[in-house]
Amino acid sequence: MIENQLKKSNKPAYLFVGSGFSRRYIDLETWEELLKKFSLKNYVLYSGKSRGDLPLSAKYIAEDIFEAIYKEPESHAGFLEKFGDLIGRDGANALKCKISVHLEAQLKEKEAQLLANSEIEELSKANIDGIITTNWDCAIEKIFPKFTTFVGQEELLFKSTFGIGEIYKIHGCSSKPESLILTSDDYYKFSNSNAYVAAKLTTIFVEHPVIFIGYSISDSYLIEILLEIVKSLGRRKDKLSENLYFLRRPSHGETDHVTRSQMPLGEFSLPITQVVTNDFKKVYQALSNTQRKIPAHVLRMLREQIYEITQSSTPEKRVALVDIDDNESLSGIDFVAGFAVKEKFEETMSTIGLKGLSRDDLMKDILFNTITASPEDIIKTVIPNIRKGRTFVPVYKYLKMSGIENNASFISANINWPRGLPDKCCYNNDDYYARTGRELSLEKIEEKFKDRVDFSAKAILGFPFEKALENLDGIEKFLINNYDRLLSSSYKSDFYKLICLYDHVKNGW
Repeated sequence: MIENQLKKSNKPAYLFVGSGFSRRYIDLETWEELLKKFSLKNYVLYSGKSRGDLPLSAKYIAEDIFEAIYKEPESHAGFLEKFGDLIGRDGANALKCKISVHLEAQLKEKEAQLLANSEIEELSKANIDGIITTNWDCAIEKIFPKFTTFVGQEELLFKSTFGIGEIYKIHGCSSKPESLILTSDDYYKFSNSNAYVAAKLTTIFVEHPVIFIGYSISDSYLIEILLEIVKSLGRRKDKLSENLYFLRRPSHGETDHVTRSQMPLGEFSLPITQVVTNDFKKVYQALSNTQRKIPAHVLRMLREQIYEITQSSTPEKRVALVDIDDNESLSGIDFVAGFAVKEKFEETMSTIGLKGLSRDDLMKDILFNTITASPEDIIKTVIPNIRKGRTFVPVYKYLKMSGIENNASFISANINWPRGLPDKCCYNNDDYYARTGRELSLEKIEEKFKDRVDFSAKAILGFPFEKALENLDGIEKFLINNYDRLLSSSYKSDFYKLICLYDHVKNGW
């Protein structure tokens, strides 16, 4: 059905697997059904309190479970013996552990059914490079037991990955209950790192066909991650749309077909290909027919071995470098293994990812320390690109972290940014709010405009540098507490100015 399209690609596909996959093959509950199962009260009480927000409902349920366990610890002795350390570190882990135990039991009960399924038998033969999944269960690991698994954002971002023969469980895994992205607090932390996850996945999405299984095109998480990838690609997003395939069952009256459609992403839409069939075996067979001489897990092992050899500090006669152009012919050679120096490879890949960072990412980082890239890379790669058309970009934090703390060291560092350094007088205007800021204390401003935090932000911009320095802790608290409200207000530009003022006062000169 999509075999011809897959053959046009130079690389095997990646799978992006969602909850519909586990419902189809091992009858797992939906997320909301799991929450209902573990609710200590009528689930309607949690759902109504959270206004239908599932992560927030999960947070309330987790709080009740944590409290119930420690009110009667003797009745939960076995559970506490096994998971007490995790729960002690974070009360929400009580619910995560209960869900993980349930998922492990469900999979154990249904494993034989899963592996005997004719569709899964075909999928297990597929020539794919890897799998990305938001599922918590371990069904994928049972189907591809030789693949290497990375659990959670931190492992994906900070461990050595090789892009082949790997499973990326970006919402955590039942094998590590504390890793589950479940509550509203988890999603807040996760969203702060979305840009980095997107940067890590961008190369995969551009270079491989990506087949989504078990997702709706209206899935909010999927929209969020694709939007980040699209932002990082800019005008090259057309290449992305060529690679996206959504596998879905037909609606009533539909027959099997492949069609182009649009996936809404905020203010614009992304062209995608929808594969409509109830017989997923056809698609899995198309993946199996994509020929490869070397299995994915073997290729990954080779990459890992070469990586470890090149990183060794002990000289050994294990690698020989030959200039094939001078001495050898490639005639008759079916397999060529190549490697790159890690530092150069990481430098190139990190630069590609860094170019996807936006001004919003820098603003958030000033308050929440969400960016893990080096300040030198931000100074060299990110800020010059953003400052081309904008005055208000926070810069002093990254200069300070790089040891640049005055004009002399800035000049000697030979940093040639568009628009140079922000000037102290560029933040406030001589209007009503600026005059209010010069006249009133921070507390009085917040009291005066208690129903309009955007007006408070404009007034605080009227603070002279000395007054801003005296109120630095209060300004920081104001920005953090009102971050989401200010970012969505009609005075977003004033909010940007205030973060830049805060950055200048705290980190600048």
